[in-house]
Amino acid sequence: MAVLSTLNRLRQRKIVEWALAYLAGAWLLMQLVEVLSGRWPLPLALQRGVDLLLLVGFFVALTLAWYHGEKGRQSIAGTELLILAVLFLIAGSLLSLLRPTEEVTRDDESSLLKITATSESAPGIAVLPFRNLSGDPGQDYFVFGMHEALINSLSQIGGLKVISRTSVMRYADTDLPIGTIAGELNVDSVIEGSVNTVGDQVRITVQLIDGRTDSHIWGKEYDRDLRDVLVLLSQVAESVADRVEVSLAPEDAALLRAATPVDPELHDLYMRARYAAATLTPAGIEEAISHFERAIEIDPGYAPAWAGLSGVEVLAGYVGFLPARESVAAGERSALKAIELDPQLSESHNALGWVRLFQFNWEGARDSFIRALEINPNDVNALHGFGDYLTITGSVDDGLAFVKRSAEIDPFSPMQGQAMVTHYFMAHRYEKAIAEAEEILLALPESPVWSTVGSAHLKLGRYDEAYDSIRFAVSRRPAYLEALETGFERGGLTGAMSALADATADRAIERGTATLQVPLWYARAGDTEQTLAWLEKAYAARAPDLIYVSVRPEFDFVHEDERFLALLARMDLRLYDK
Repeated sequence: MAVLSTLNRLRQRKIVEWALAYLAGAWLLMQLVEVLSGRWPLPLALQRGVDLLLLVGFFVALTLAWYHGEKGRQSIAGTELLILAVLFLIAGSLLSLLRPTEEVTRDDESSLLKITATSESAPGIAVLPFRNLSGDPGQDYFVFGMHEALINSLSQIGGLKVISRTSVMRYADTDLPIGTIAGELNVDSVIEGSVNTVGDQVRITVQLIDGRTDSHIWGKEYDRDLRDVLVLLSQVAESVADRVEVSLAPEDAALLRAATPVDPELHDLYMRARYAAATLTPAGIEEAISHFERAIEIDPGYAPAWAGLSGVEVLAGYVGFLPARESVAAGERSALKAIELDPQLSESHNALGWVRLFQFNWEGARDSFIRALEINPNDVNALHGFGDYLTITGSVDDGLAFVKRSAEIDPFSPMQGQAMVTHYFMAHRYEKAIAEAEEILLALPESPVWSTVGSAHLKLGRYDEAYDSIRFAVSRRPAYLEALETGFERGGLTGAMSALADATADRAIERGTATLQVPLWYARAGDTEQTLAWLEKAYAARAPDLIYVSVRPEFDFVHEDERFLALLARMDLRLYDK
């Protein structure tokens, strides 16, 4: 009886009708906020505040409905409430159609291509390494972190070309004039800065300088609590954009203004990890992973640590510091966790894009790279990765455009320079590949482009130049150099390539690994059987560099072999017209 009495009182007070009407109205309001945030940079705190108020308001509304029903003051009929609920649902449904979708389509890809094609008109800016004014070398990692964070904040502004940290680090402690630096980096303006920490306070000084006239444009000194450094650097980025007369798109402004205070301990571990990872050494990668994992242990919900961890795990697998299969799987788990915690971090989408490439999930790779570039149009690794995806799937010219863009942003990076030369080579533009390599070698004599240059000469029938280039490529590997020279003495260039291929195969067997490099050397030697055998081994090991197998010109001579075509089919690849 008590249950029936309660149900009857709920019906009399129209509690169910009020609940349905409130929920429908709340959904309508949430759709409205979603539409507005897609067009204007509503602060993330405001959006979350609306959600919280609606949640609390639900219980308040039910309490008021019960109270006024008890007093007999409800003048609205249950039918009217249901009609309101239906109207709210219809209106919310119509608004939901206006929401910008995050689904990646070919239109998104075309839009990115247009942005890349017009990127040369974007004003360029370089942030020189900050000076450490604390006098304590132990704070170098912190200064490094502040420098990198400002670059990252500026990079989120679509109307700017922001030079990568890798390329500006060569100007640490330089005496070169600002005009010379701006000319070498091909930018319009330069930022100089300094950092000093005292206890839990930090002082950051920045000044913006015109790269053409060396004149001061703007400068400011900031004193902040360590918790507020990321919010501060986002504000600096907005100020810089205003001074160089770049209009912030709503989505760019929303990303910058979403910066929140950070836990100093977690952020300290994050910066130490980034500082260690930048060494690009096995020991540095190991130390970076340790710092990221320590931050996650303290706070499993700290998304930047998961994003950073995913990046170094994927990198370690790609360059061979750690076993590829395990590292890529770990990178995937970390990237997905980072995206779950905070979908606005480009680094995790970029890492996931590379993971999808290595898994031969081409459309998944495309989606992840496009999302990374929507968040950070200056992400050189995402530009490089998207360029690789386009080339691998047949859009060679478009792929080259993205890789060239990554090289513009990071002009002194050996990795990006090598990628550009390789993409010209994969486009069968051998003369252009050699010319670009020569330009790169003027600035970076130790760049790893020599083997690609040798392959280009080989394709052009310039066998002396091919041998000289390949000899220089292996000159720092005594065992490889000896094999090359011995093979050349016995059998000319073909003998040299075959001997070098055997040496790299022996090394791979010794390490228990298999990459694309071994079959590439056998292909240069014209050895069909060994080429195909080692391609199968690379496939079994899920070698990351195997993704280029369909577009490497060295394998042209096996394109009609059924075994090669079967391998491509397993990778969901096919051959495209040159």
